[in-house]
Amino acid sequence: MRDLIGSWLSLLCLCHCLALPLLVVFFDVAILHDEHHHGFHLLLIVPIALLAIFSLPSGYCRHHRLHPSLIGGTGIVLLVMGLINHEAELLLTVTGSLLMVAAHWRNRHLCRQQRSLFKPS
Repeated sequence: MRDLIGSWLSLLCLCHCLALPLLVVFFDVAILHDEHHHGFHLLLIVPIALLAIFSLPSGYCRHHRLHPSLIGGTGIVLLVMGLINHEAELLLTVTGSLLMVAAHWRNRHLCRQQRSLFKPS
């Protein structure tokens, strides 16, 4: 369940990162962008990071595959870098969000696969 929620939060972050620049360009909502953009990223990155910290290592304990944790760790680093580096913010946050979705999806898939191996027939 944590992987599912983490994926949805990462997708929400992705939608925000892609939609807001379009709103600024097409509808001139620069005030919205300046005042709320950074706060919204902070609001999203905390639960995204916490869900990844709890779900990816516990998934590793089940399926013993390290790559979901590595992908998720890279995604978190890119999301944090996007908060710091405003010139590359869009690229960093979009890439980080996609990596987080991929990490949670893969972790969920591996956990389900592992669980089905141990179900009695």
